[in-house]
Amino acid sequence: MSDPLCFVKNIVKLGELKSRILLSFAAIGFYSAAMVAQPFLIALIVREMAQQSTMEVRVGVVFLAAAMVLSGAMAYAVAEINNSVLQDIRCTSKYALYECLLSKPLEFFHGLNQGSIEAAVATASQAVRTMVFEGLNALVRALFFIVFSAVLVFVKLPVHGFIFVVAAAFYCCMAYRLARSSSRHVADAVLATVSASKEVSDIIFNIDSVVGNDMGYVERNRISTFLEVERAAYRKAQALMDRNDFLQRSFLALVFIVFIVSVAASGGGDAASAVMLYVIGLISYVQLDTVGKSLNTVFEQLHKLETVLEGLEYGGVKDEPLQSAIFDTGAVGVDIDHVFFHYVEGRPLLCDLCIKLEPAGRYLITGPSGTGKSSLLKILAGRLEPQAGQVRYAGRAARALSRRDRSRLMSIIPQDAKLFDRSVYANATYGLEHVPYDEVQTLLLGLKLERLQRQEGACWLDAGVGKDGLDLSGGERQRILLARAILQARPLLLLDEATSALDAQTEAAVLQLLHERLPDTTIVAVSHRPHAQQAGYRTLALDQGAMP
Repeated sequence: MSDPLCFVKNIVKLGELKSRILLSFAAIGFYSAAMVAQPFLIALIVREMAQQSTMEVRVGVVFLAAAMVLSGAMAYAVAEINNSVLQDIRCTSKYALYECLLSKPLEFFHGLNQGSIEAAVATASQAVRTMVFEGLNALVRALFFIVFSAVLVFVKLPVHGFIFVVAAAFYCCMAYRLARSSSRHVADAVLATVSASKEVSDIIFNIDSVVGNDMGYVERNRISTFLEVERAAYRKAQALMDRNDFLQRSFLALVFIVFIVSVAASGGGDAASAVMLYVIGLISYVQLDTVGKSLNTVFEQLHKLETVLEGLEYGGVKDEPLQSAIFDTGAVGVDIDHVFFHYVEGRPLLCDLCIKLEPAGRYLITGPSGTGKSSLLKILAGRLEPQAGQVRYAGRAARALSRRDRSRLMSIIPQDAKLFDRSVYANATYGLEHVPYDEVQTLLLGLKLERLQRQEGACWLDAGVGKDGLDLSGGERQRILLARAILQARPLLLLDEATSALDAQTEAAVLQLLHERLPDTTIVAVSHRPHAQQAGYRTLALDQGAMP
């Protein structure tokens, strides 16, 4: 489901949010009634002054003052309620999008980068807020004004009241059609913005290469090209919206002039009534103009939201059913049964691969580059799907495992160790609850992370590690992930060059601690180091994607 209207509806219909929006509409109704009543009361005061009715004039002044105070109070109430509603919509819409992203499989993120995701979420959140504020509030306010104004005009001049309603309805229909036709070009502009953001994010991510190769001028020109495309797309969309705005205002001006001339000709009975009708016509002109602008804005944001939802493949979030805890205790064996794998339009990497991994065994996958070592590890991790054959864990097919099952079954440590921009403790205990500080500290010191303790002092576990953990060395990041795996103590541990940044002495101490703490864990490692054979690992040599 990527229907933007359904997305907005789901955000708005939340209990407390929905009630506050209805409260805002009620306040808008009182505000509109108070505003429209003012020209009526002014006409009444002018009429009574002409007749020298002092008491009636005083009563009219009191009611006029009350109407003005009420309109001011209701305007303040609407602003306060809307501010609360918009902030809730900001949080709720972002949460819904992030919840959707966190439910995506890993392969979904391969074609995306951080910049495009952040830009998409921000654009969608802004679109929802604008649609609710510009759409619902502005249109409801205009509706109240037009209805109240039509009633007053109809009471004084029935024919003019009928014509007033017909003209307002015709204008709204025209504004709707024009706004809908022009806003379709907004989708191209949104895509151009996302592309530009993605390009800038990619350049910043590789800024070391840009500076090291003195390619700043090239990247500036490249960014300029993307920005030119973005500007052209927005200029085209804006030109159509400006044209529609001109047509709408021209129609409104014509209707307003005809209305005023006809009212002047009819007289409405007296000068006071003519003044009242003139003011009502002026207010209606402003409100109808607001309707046109609001419709343009709503459709513009609607297409922006639709583009983002399609790009994020938004479909809501379905909770996975709780599975039986088949991996909670005991060692787990793995059967790789006649597995074939190749990348799209690539040569086969794994050909009829059959391996049986015994529970609590230690295995080292070796072989020349390009023989499928890392691909095999990704298949075991569920991040790649073989074209043929299957993998079974404790007799259960890998395809039958839910995300929750996999998280209970295995820990995975990649070569490129990345950490959250949180504390050392939070990274080491990620996915766990209530792990004693003393236990974590003892484990990290056993993994030879004394430098962090010396540098940060007594509260070193609370020290931050920086974005992606870049405040730490590669070896320190790897050891924190190894500490996490030890604390998780899952039945299967997959290591992809997980100690590549460690010197031989530190690596030996780390592996010894790993094996002591996880005696019942099946360990499968990819490494070019000779340590594995010395640590009792069984070697699985891949040659041309198969076992020799």
